Amino acid sequence: MMTSRELIELAALEALGLLDESEQAEFDRAFRSAPAALRAQLRAEQARVAELDQMLPNVDPPDDLRERVIGAVRDAVEAEAAGTARSVVHRPGRVVPRVSRSRRVSPLWRAAAIGLSVAVLVLGILANQLLDRNRQLGDQVIVAEYFNSVGTRHLRDTLFNANTKRAIFSLADSAPSALASAQAVLLYNPDWKTARFISEGLSGEHGEAGTFQLCVVDEDNKIIRTVNRFQAEGGRFVSFDVELKLETGARLALFIDNGSEGVGPLIMLAQRLS
Repeated sequence: MMTSRELIELAALEALGLLDESEQAEFDRAFRSAPAALRAQLRAEQARVAELDQMLPNVDPPDDLRERVIGAVRDAVEAEAAGTARSVVHRPGRVVPRVSRSRRVSPLWRAAAIGLSVAVLVLGILANQLLDRNRQLGDQVIVAEYFNSVGTRHLRDTLFNANTKRAIFSLADSAPSALASAQAVLLYNPDWKTARFISEGLSGEHGEAGTFQLCVVDEDNKIIRTVNRFQAEGGRFVSFDVELKLETGARLALFIDNGSEGVGPLIMLAQRLS
């Protein structure tokens, strides 16, 4: 039996011609049974040693050269293999280095790791459930706010009465960028005494309260009359009844109310009433 370290030592000695007959025979047998990768490593080591040998003067080697070479090779192998896996004893047909087994994990560490994994999984599930619950609550708040804005009868007729119509407001080119998400609609039905105006996303500067005017306009978007002045803040829902009788074909528009400075820019324009 021969270890990989012994194989490397003998390979270096063979390259220098320092093996006796029994050592040469033993090396040859171990070399033939070694894996291809190890044989290539041995040949590379022999080539390196041979290059060094060619640089030496052509003199007879001293008697202690053998032991010095063996010692030098052993030191080099130990330095190269420091901290790595030890070699395994080579049996017939196999010459492979030993692969060190990993140290056993402490049962306490294993239990802690399992506990942490379970905790992370449970917390992840709870977090997803909370997110879903928050979304549901958010949707319920929006629905409740919309329900309060529209009112019971208006909501029922909007959903189920074929005579209920909608005039959707579109954002005007002159609208400030801060109101880009604003929306508005006028719900009306011949059976209702009043129409219902609903808006969302309107506010003044920096989300503060802003004042607006709902007006009837002509073909050139000039104000014919003001229907209502109202305030909106933080983009919240705003709704109110429109008591003015609106004729078919009328056009409604939303303007910013600048108070004493008069009416500001047009921000939204509705479809013609049908």
